[in-house]
Amino acid sequence: MLKALGDFGIEVLTNLCNCMYSTAYIPDDLKTSVFILLPKTSKAKDCSDYRTISLKCHILKLLLSIIMQRMSQKIEREISDRQTGFRKNSGTREAIFSLKVTAERYLEGYKEIFACLIDYSKAFDSIEHEQLIEILRKTDIDENDISKLWAKMLFYYTPT
Repeated sequence: MLKALGDFGIEVLTNLCNCMYSTAYIPDDLKTSVFILLPKTSKAKDCSDYRTISLKCHILKLLLSIIMQRMSQKIEREISDRQTGFRKNSGTREAIFSLKVTAERYLEGYKEIFACLIDYSKAFDSIEHEQLIEILRKTDIDENDISKLWAKMLFYYTPT
């Protein structure tokens, strides 16, 4: 999409993103999302039988992805190497492999091993977003980026 804009289009888009970033003002038209319900099965009846997707403005998605990229570089330094969830190039496979290797080492020494596995489904939806922002403020992340992230959470998780 960006290549199709040409040099002038890229310049206009850059100026628009820089203006929104520096003023912390996002026009209402860019905040509008269209929500679409997709049935998970052919016999969907309840709300839980549907997957919701939202179509968002590409300009805003671009700006927010730039902010998230800036923040993620700083956040990555704060996260323990042992955390596998919600990280780039790390996930369930790595966690399972680590658990398997650890268990094998203990069992070689004939030691008992116990594991407790917890599924935090919908974990991000159940946390207090205000607390996330306060935790970010304790890092060296730019306050301007934090305020943009906060704005993102306010309208991305509020139906429009």
